Amino acid sequence: MNVKELAYLFKVAEDTHNTIHAKLY
Repeated sequence: MNVKELAYLFKVAEDTHNTIHAKLY
């Protein structure tokens, strides 16, 4: 795994987290 892959995964996880919260509230 390289830095770009880690950054991409982090971004996806953050987007997913934000989407879940947007649906909950």
